[in-house]
Amino acid sequence: MPHIGDLPARLRTVTTDISVLRLHGSDRADIEKRTGKVWSRVVDPQPGGLTAASRIIRANASRKVLTYVNVNNHFEGSAPLTIARLAAELGRQAEGQPARLPPAFDCLDQASATEGQLSDPG
Repeated sequence: MPHIGDLPARLRTVTTDISVLRLHGSDRADIEKRTGKVWSRVVDPQPGGLTAASRIIRANASRKVLTYVNVNNHFEGSAPLTIARLAAELGRQAEGQPARLPPAFDCLDQASATEGQLSDPG
């Protein structure tokens, strides 16, 4: 499977108003071993993949293409944290500011989520 950053050049023609991105890891067994099948932290950060995904999402939005993003725990180690990190990357690109989670993620601790660790609620 090609790296997500290689997709825009391969898929220049847009023929629909919907796009689906699927972020999944390249080595399922390795990530399961590294996480111990506990999906509460990022163990394999993919900043290049998140940047590429956010660029695709923004490019699609500029063409009025709705983008659905499916994130698997095997991408970085925690799908919820990857989603938060992607949302922060999208916000950072939009504002030219450091990554910060948007208000929809107020339930997550900003520092913990952007650093790749879910806080234990209690």
